[in-house]
Amino acid sequence: MLNRKRAIIDSVLLSGASASFYMGMTMHMSFVATFFTLRGYSATQIGIVVMVTMLVNLVMQPVWGFVSDKTGNIKRVLILIFALSIPVSISIPLLPNEFRYMVAIYALFACFRYPINGILDSLINVSALKNSMITYSVARGMGSAFSAIVAFFGGTLLDRIGIEKAFPIESGFYVLAICCLLAFSGKNYRESSDTEVIIEESNERVTLREATKELIKNRAYMLLLLSVVLVNIGTKAALTYTPVMINQFGGTISDNGYSMAINTSGMLPCMLVYSYMSRRGVSNNKLYILACIFTIARIMSLTLVKTVPALLAVQILNSLSFGFLQPATIAAISEVSPVRLRTTAIALNTSVWGAVGSVLGGMVAGKVIDNYGSKIMFTGCTVLAALGMIVFFMVINEMKYKKTEA
Repeated sequence: MLNRKRAIIDSVLLSGASASFYMGMTMHMSFVATFFTLRGYSATQIGIVVMVTMLVNLVMQPVWGFVSDKTGNIKRVLILIFALSIPVSISIPLLPNEFRYMVAIYALFACFRYPINGILDSLINVSALKNSMITYSVARGMGSAFSAIVAFFGGTLLDRIGIEKAFPIESGFYVLAICCLLAFSGKNYRESSDTEVIIEESNERVTLREATKELIKNRAYMLLLLSVVLVNIGTKAALTYTPVMINQFGGTISDNGYSMAINTSGMLPCMLVYSYMSRRGVSNNKLYILACIFTIARIMSLTLVKTVPALLAVQILNSLSFGFLQPATIAAISEVSPVRLRTTAIALNTSVWGAVGSVLGGMVAGKVIDNYGSKIMFTGCTVLAALGMIVFFMVINEMKYKKTEA
């Protein structure tokens, strides 16, 4: 009884850490494009900042992932990078309004805050092996649910107190996440089973070079990585430039908040639906393909809108897209990669699609918008997402081939 009670507490604490992180991230990411726009930067310059941060993250995310695998203590690594993110975030609005300073501070920010996504996903994934009260869909979905609340009220709040206040508020949420992680025990509450073998395997040690080489040689993993990159280029562009479109359509900071709130409000229910369908025997392959279809529809919808109300209305498609795509991606990585490299595999996936998505969905997309408009840009992203879905069929064939070989 005591173990069950503690297992439930751990589940709540991990969901709390996830909620705190995504509330802080939403407070930052929902309004950062408006922050840059109000400081006089163009869409191309915003894209350059996004690209630089993701290129830095391309290096740092796998490094932090490997450190987590190497030390066997994902929680401790998460607390460290949360703590390092806080002073960097607070300093962003205090710097002189020069583009070079913005690029530099966001490059530093990318060393610590941006890798949190993948490392937190890995902690939830590994913790679920040891605690039946923890499920990825609930823990990650709570992050999206509270993110929607912050987005809804955040825009109105920042309209009143100033958009620069977003950064210390973000940092406050990260302090709360650290408190949740410090209280989280991460102990094994499952009955003796094959799970113990899996957990024991995850404690094997390899070097970063060996881990990277093994993942690169894993054809199924690399094909999955390509699929995720292609599908997410448009989602990265949508996240970056929807606030710019709102500003172009005559919207306000509050409208940006409403957009993100609608964007994320349905993610928890969709993730729970994903979890239900998975438990009912629907294969993750089918759920990933369904997520791709939702994502294609989400990106395509942005080519049709011309007013703020229409733009806000289509944001609900993102709940269907992300609510299925995120857990399906994590599950797919778990299926194609060894447990001892699980954190590295998730972190590498997150960093690569983030970096490539930021170059194409950030800087390149910004140039396309500046020269041809957002409709042309999102049309191209729709085509890329469709190609990503096609590539996933190659992943399915590769896994079937591996099974027949075994």
